[in-house]
Amino acid sequence: RGPGCPDCHGIHGALPPQVENIHEVCGRCHMAQDEYFKKSPHAKIPELTRGCSGCHGHHKVVKPTHDIFITDEFGEGMGCKGCHTEGSEPQKLGERLKKLVIQAEEEIKSAEEWLERARVKGFDVDKERIKLDEAKGLVIEALTVIHTLNESNFKAYIEDVTIAVEEVKEMIKMKLVEWRDRRVMFVINIVVFLLTAVLIFIKRKEVD
Repeated sequence: RGPGCPDCHGIHGALPPQVENIHEVCGRCHMAQDEYFKKSPHAKIPELTRGCSGCHGHHKVVKPTHDIFITDEFGEGMGCKGCHTEGSEPQKLGERLKKLVIQAEEEIKSAEEWLERARVKGFDVDKERIKLDEAKGLVIEALTVIHTLNESNFKAYIEDVTIAVEEVKEMIKMKLVEWRDRRVMFVINIVVFLLTAVLIFIKRKEVD
Protein backbone atom coordinates (compact mmCIF):
# COMPACT_ATOMS: atom_id res chain seq x y z
CA ARG A 1 0.00 0.00 0.00
CA GLY A 2 3.04 2.26 -0.14
CA PRO A 3 2.87 5.16 -2.60
CA GLY A 4 4.38 4.81 -6.06
CA CYS A 5 5.49 7.50 -8.52
CA PRO A 6 1.97 8.12 -9.97
CA ASP A 7 0.56 8.83 -6.51
CA CYS A 8 2.59 12.02 -6.29
CA HIS A 9 3.37 12.88 -9.91
CA GLY A 10 0.28 11.70 -11.76
CA ILE A 11 0.23 9.33 -14.71
CA HIS A 12 0.63 11.32 -17.95
CA GLY A 13 1.73 14.80 -16.96
CA ALA A 14 4.34 13.51 -14.50
CA LEU A 15 4.85 16.96 -13.02
CA PRO A 16 6.53 17.36 -9.63
CA PRO A 17 4.17 18.59 -6.90
CA GLN A 18 4.61 22.27 -6.15
CA VAL A 19 5.88 23.19 -2.69
CA GLU A 20 2.49 24.39 -1.52
CA ASN A 21 0.87 21.11 -2.68
CA ILE A 22 3.23 18.59 -1.11
CA HIS A 23 1.29 18.31 2.13
CA GLU A 24 -1.87 17.71 0.09
CA VAL A 25 -0.18 14.74 -1.60
CA CYS A 26 1.08 13.28 1.68
CA GLY A 27 -2.25 14.05 3.33
CA ARG A 28 -4.08 11.57 1.12
CA CYS A 29 -2.80 8.84 3.41
CA HIS A 30 -1.56 10.79 6.44
CA MET A 31 -4.81 12.67 7.01
CA ALA A 32 -4.41 13.34 10.74
CA GLN A 33 -0.85 14.59 10.31
CA ASP A 34 -2.00 16.82 7.46
CA GLU A 35 -4.79 18.38 9.53
CA TYR A 36 -2.43 19.10 12.41
CA PHE A 37 0.26 20.44 10.07
CA LYS A 38 -2.23 22.96 8.65
CA LYS A 39 -2.59 24.39 12.18
CA SER A 40 1.16 24.82 12.62
CA PRO A 41 3.30 27.91 12.00
CA HIS A 42 5.11 25.95 9.25
CA ALA A 43 1.95 25.81 7.12
CA LYS A 44 1.87 29.62 6.91
CA ILE A 45 5.21 29.84 5.09
CA PRO A 46 5.26 26.92 2.60
CA GLU A 47 7.87 28.58 0.40
CA LEU A 48 10.35 28.26 3.27
CA THR A 49 9.29 25.08 5.02
CA ARG A 50 8.50 23.09 1.84
CA GLY A 51 5.58 21.39 3.55
CA CYS A 52 6.09 17.79 4.66
CA SER A 53 9.27 17.39 2.62
CA GLY A 54 11.00 20.12 4.59
CA CYS A 55 11.39 17.79 7.56
CA HIS A 56 10.80 14.35 6.05
CA GLY A 57 12.30 14.61 2.58
CA HIS A 58 10.51 13.69 -0.65
CA HIS A 59 11.76 10.34 -2.00
CA LYS A 60 13.89 8.72 0.68
CA VAL A 61 11.48 9.39 3.53
CA VAL A 62 13.39 8.31 6.65
CA LYS A 63 11.37 7.33 9.69
CA PRO A 64 11.74 10.22 12.17
CA THR A 65 13.66 9.77 15.38
CA HIS A 66 13.99 12.15 18.32
CA ASP A 67 17.16 13.55 16.75
CA ILE A 68 15.07 15.43 14.21
CA PHE A 69 14.47 18.02 16.94
CA ILE A 70 18.16 18.76 17.50
CA THR A 71 19.91 18.20 14.15
CA ASP A 72 20.60 20.31 11.07
CA GLU A 73 19.81 17.58 8.54
CA PHE A 74 17.67 14.46 8.79
CA GLY A 75 17.61 12.13 5.81
CA GLU A 76 16.57 14.24 2.84
CA GLY A 77 14.87 16.72 5.12
CA MET A 78 16.02 19.03 7.87
CA GLY A 79 15.97 18.98 11.63
CA CYS A 80 14.88 22.01 13.63
CA LYS A 81 18.39 23.47 13.61
CA GLY A 82 18.43 23.35 9.82
CA CYS A 83 16.27 26.50 9.82
CA HIS A 84 16.39 27.79 13.40
CA THR A 85 19.59 29.15 14.90
CA GLU A 86 21.08 27.86 18.14
CA GLY A 87 19.41 29.50 21.13
CA SER A 88 16.34 30.71 19.22
CA GLU A 89 12.91 30.05 20.70
CA PRO A 90 11.88 27.56 17.96
CA GLN A 91 15.14 25.66 18.48
CA LYS A 92 14.53 25.56 22.24
CA LEU A 93 10.97 24.36 21.57
CA GLY A 94 12.40 21.45 19.59
CA GLU A 95 14.59 20.47 22.52
CA ARG A 96 11.65 20.64 24.92
CA LEU A 97 9.49 18.50 22.66
CA LYS A 98 12.25 15.91 22.42
CA LYS A 99 12.57 15.79 26.23
CA LEU A 100 8.81 15.27 26.60
CA VAL A 101 8.81 12.37 24.13
CA ILE A 102 11.78 10.70 25.86
CA GLN A 103 10.11 11.24 29.25
CA ALA A 104 6.96 9.45 28.08
CA GLU A 105 8.90 6.54 26.59
CA GLU A 106 11.02 6.12 29.73
CA GLU A 107 7.90 6.11 31.91
CA ILE A 108 6.33 3.40 29.75
CA LYS A 109 9.56 1.36 29.85
CA SER A 110 9.62 1.62 33.64
CA ALA A 111 5.99 0.45 33.85
CA GLU A 112 6.79 -2.50 31.57
CA GLU A 113 9.55 -3.55 33.98
CA TRP A 114 7.11 -3.39 36.90
CA LEU A 115 4.59 -5.39 34.92
CA GLU A 116 7.17 -8.06 34.13
CA ARG A 117 8.13 -8.33 37.82
CA ALA A 118 4.51 -9.07 38.69
CA ARG A 119 4.09 -11.51 35.81
CA VAL A 120 7.09 -13.67 36.77
CA LYS A 121 5.70 -13.88 40.30
CA GLY A 122 2.58 -15.55 38.91
CA PHE A 123 0.14 -12.65 38.85
CA ASP A 124 -2.39 -12.06 36.06
CA VAL A 125 -1.41 -8.71 34.52
CA ASP A 126 -3.89 -8.53 31.62
CA LYS A 127 -5.69 -5.45 33.00
CA GLU A 128 -2.42 -3.65 33.59
CA ARG A 129 -1.18 -4.54 30.11
CA ILE A 130 -4.36 -3.12 28.53
CA LYS A 131 -3.88 0.08 30.52
CA LEU A 132 -0.25 0.31 29.45
CA ASP A 133 -1.23 -0.24 25.80
CA GLU A 134 -3.57 2.74 26.15
CA ALA A 135 -0.62 4.81 27.36
CA LYS A 136 1.42 3.69 24.34
CA GLY A 137 -1.48 4.73 22.12
CA LEU A 138 -1.42 8.19 23.69
CA VAL A 139 2.25 8.52 22.77
CA ILE A 140 1.43 7.64 19.16
CA GLU A 141 -1.36 10.24 19.16
CA ALA A 142 1.01 12.79 20.68
CA LEU A 143 3.53 12.20 17.90
CA THR A 144 0.74 13.05 15.45
CA VAL A 145 -0.36 16.14 17.36
CA ILE A 146 3.26 17.30 17.43
CA HIS A 147 2.80 18.47 13.83
CA THR A 148 0.89 21.48 15.22
CA LEU A 149 4.03 22.52 17.16
CA ASN A 150 1.64 23.48 19.94
CA GLU A 151 3.59 22.67 23.08
CA SER A 152 0.66 22.88 25.50
CA ASN A 153 -1.46 20.42 23.46
CA PHE A 154 1.46 18.04 23.14
CA LYS A 155 2.24 18.35 26.84
CA ALA A 156 -1.35 17.46 27.72
CA TYR A 157 -0.94 14.10 25.96
CA ILE A 158 2.32 13.41 27.78
CA GLU A 159 0.65 14.26 31.11
CA ASP A 160 -2.10 11.74 30.30
CA VAL A 161 0.62 9.16 29.60
CA THR A 162 2.17 9.88 33.00
CA ILE A 163 -1.21 9.48 34.73
CA ALA A 164 -1.90 6.17 32.96
CA VAL A 165 1.58 4.85 33.82
CA GLU A 166 1.16 5.81 37.48
CA GLU A 167 -2.16 3.95 37.56
CA VAL A 168 -0.47 0.85 36.12
CA LYS A 169 2.33 1.08 38.68
CA GLU A 170 -0.16 1.48 41.51
CA MET A 171 -2.06 -1.63 40.36
CA ILE A 172 1.21 -3.57 40.14
CA LYS A 173 2.37 -2.22 43.50
CA MET A 174 -0.72 -3.62 45.21
CA LYS A 175 0.04 -7.05 43.75
CA LEU A 176 3.68 -6.91 44.79
CA VAL A 177 2.66 -5.91 48.31
CA GLU A 178 0.26 -8.86 48.36
CA TRP A 179 3.10 -11.14 47.19
CA ARG A 180 5.38 -9.81 49.95
CA ASP A 181 2.69 -10.26 52.61
CA ARG A 182 2.15 -13.85 51.46
CA ARG A 183 5.85 -14.58 51.84
CA VAL A 184 5.96 -12.98 55.28
CA MET A 185 2.93 -14.98 56.43
CA PHE A 186 4.46 -18.15 55.00
CA VAL A 187 7.67 -17.59 56.99
CA ILE A 188 5.68 -16.81 60.16
CA ASN A 189 3.62 -19.98 59.75
CA ILE A 190 6.77 -22.06 59.28
CA VAL A 191 8.34 -20.55 62.42
CA VAL A 192 5.16 -21.17 64.44
CA PHE A 193 4.99 -24.75 63.14
CA LEU A 194 8.62 -25.42 64.06
CA LEU A 195 8.24 -23.90 67.51
CA THR A 196 5.12 -25.96 68.11
CA ALA A 197 6.92 -29.11 67.01
CA VAL A 198 9.85 -28.37 69.33
CA LEU A 199 7.53 -27.69 72.29
CA ILE A 200 5.62 -30.94 71.63
CA PHE A 201 8.90 -32.83 71.43
CA ILE A 202 10.09 -31.34 74.75
CA LYS A 203 6.75 -32.04 76.42
CA ARG A 204 6.81 -35.68 75.28
CA LYS A 205 10.32 -36.12 76.70
CA GLU A 206 9.15 -34.70 80.01
CA VAL A 207 6.22 -37.10 80.06
CA ASP A 208 8.47 -40.05 79.21
